[in-house]
Amino acid sequence: MSRRDRVLVLHQYPPTPCLYTFEKGLRENGHDVVSVGPSGTYGDATQFRQIEPDCAYLPAEPTETLASILNRIGDPPDWVFYLRPSQAFLPPDLAECPVPLVGWLEDEFKFADVDQHLVYNYDLAPTAYAEISELYSARGLDNRPCVNYFTASWLMPDGEIDFADRPIDVSFIGHLDPGQTRLRCRELEQVMRLRKDGVKVYVREGLYLRQMMDVYARSKFVFQHSGQGAPNLTYRVGEAMTCGAVLLSKRPNRAEGLPSPLVEGEHVLYYDDFDHARELVRHYLDHEDERRAIAENGYRYVREQHPWGDPVQAFVEQHVWTLPADYRERRRERLARFGVNDRRRRIDHARSFLIHGNRPDLAKASLEAVPDWQGDTSVLTQHALMSLFAGDAATFERDMNAVLSARPDHPLATFNRAVLFYQQRGAVGLDAARQAASLESAERATLSAEDVEGLYFPPQMRFRMEVSRVYLDHPSGSGRIGALLDLFVYQLRKNLGVIFYESQQFEDAVLELLPDDGDALAYRARCLTQLGRLDDALRDYREAVALEPFFITAQIELGTLLIQLQRGDEAVDFLEDVLLSHLKPDAGRLQLHLLRGHAYVVRGETAKASEAWREGMRELRTGLVDWGTWTATRPPNALSAEQVARFQQAFRVAVASIRQ
Repeated sequence: MSRRDRVLVLHQYPPTPCLYTFEKGLRENGHDVVSVGPSGTYGDATQFRQIEPDCAYLPAEPTETLASILNRIGDPPDWVFYLRPSQAFLPPDLAECPVPLVGWLEDEFKFADVDQHLVYNYDLAPTAYAEISELYSARGLDNRPCVNYFTASWLMPDGEIDFADRPIDVSFIGHLDPGQTRLRCRELEQVMRLRKDGVKVYVREGLYLRQMMDVYARSKFVFQHSGQGAPNLTYRVGEAMTCGAVLLSKRPNRAEGLPSPLVEGEHVLYYDDFDHARELVRHYLDHEDERRAIAENGYRYVREQHPWGDPVQAFVEQHVWTLPADYRERRRERLARFGVNDRRRRIDHARSFLIHGNRPDLAKASLEAVPDWQGDTSVLTQHALMSLFAGDAATFERDMNAVLSARPDHPLATFNRAVLFYQQRGAVGLDAARQAASLESAERATLSAEDVEGLYFPPQMRFRMEVSRVYLDHPSGSGRIGALLDLFVYQLRKNLGVIFYESQQFEDAVLELLPDDGDALAYRARCLTQLGRLDDALRDYREAVALEPFFITAQIELGTLLIQLQRGDEAVDFLEDVLLSHLKPDAGRLQLHLLRGHAYVVRGETAKASEAWREGMRELRTGLVDWGTWTATRPPNALSAEQVARFQQAFRVAVASIRQ
């Protein structure tokens, strides 16, 4: 390769490990890279510094201009590479970049609303997902090619790879937040319950870099699931294969853009449903030679056939170097076609500062830079919310009053205020939740996108995921406006049902449900329990805990109801399964031990009941849960003194009841 580029990378330090592939890969391929960005909080800076001591970033403020950054770095770059950081960092003049601007936005399925309001700034905004590339192309964007880099793991485990001596059967390291990775966590619950069959499972979050790779190097299988949207491959592919583990993945919706195909049964294993995954694990644990052959083939794929730096250089040659010479004119045309002026850009940046960076103060400042923002109902609505998040309730109230005085039926302002009042409950919450009726009767044909799009009071992470889904499913226009308005109405009706339940108006607390809203189903089950309709409540609880992973509140309530109905066999089986997948040594786990003992009593097995309670007492005393492959420790102050005393008394009374 004769050409060597000077590249300005805009990211954060320490870099996100999967995105660092590009930064490190550019250097490995001989390019001159200068990195700029704020200090981040993602991962472990100490570990990263030990592994990559030569990686250094010039510091930057979250809103420093690109012109200022270019002035600081001296020689101009050949192109700028914005790798979306996990915190607030977005130069306000990014669209005026004087050289080709490349942006990797990532998390397309989680943050589609933010993504779609930023992507038109970039001359090239690659995605690892073929369906995202095609979706954006269909919506008039020509800058989103599919570039799948998921096999390009720069991280290597320490020491030689031993394909045979692996004490862990199945492992997973990553986010276990059921709100952000709901679909993944649903299946991880099932992975953890494989322990019942004697499978040695290791599932954790909070391990980074070499700690994570050490676990994978000791694992026979590494589980992977993209977590949101259609099943897709993730960066865990390369991490697992370079450690000599077999990747066990939900069958991907698409697997395009790779250096060469990953062949099922040769490089990786795909499963269709979890029963299929269980069968694969059992088969290959019993057929070690077959498992080892797949592991060795996967290892050769990433280490010999397609070393991790090659896909990075291929990306540069095939996509960056082939950008048309008129990229700046094309960028200007794209921005004009999507109506991106200075006002639109500042609103879009405010959305990113809040949702990507959790910085309402920066979002507020970006909105205040819009000329005449105080007379702009769309900007003022969002400014009100940012003021509230920044701790200024008086400005929130002032702004909201101004918006609703000018437009009493403003959908976004009505929704945000209603959700805030719902959080306060009481009479004001009831009145606010009832405002769903006004949104339901809105004249949809008269609404503009800005009447419903923007920044939302976050009632729960699930709402955020539904917003993202709307942006993926509906192009801009009446379809998206209607879908967002339907989502507002649904959320407010759900809020109304919760308020009715909490005020013991159980007959009125009838919730209209999304097809897969387990949280709403659990509330309906509680109402049905209070109304004495226990079989119906049982049905809703079962569906709720099947839909929502790690749903400890509903799991405890379902176990309690099964015991109340004297269904000892079902209660024991259910509670044993939940204990297998409840990782945290917290109050919820102790409550499960109490219920499990009572379930054994209902089944007439008092010795097992006593042992269940004694196990709970040991966990309460030691704060430890032995998972076989690792030991979880209860964090300090996870239980209050009052909780400890209450559980001690409950276990003592339960054990004494057996003696009597």
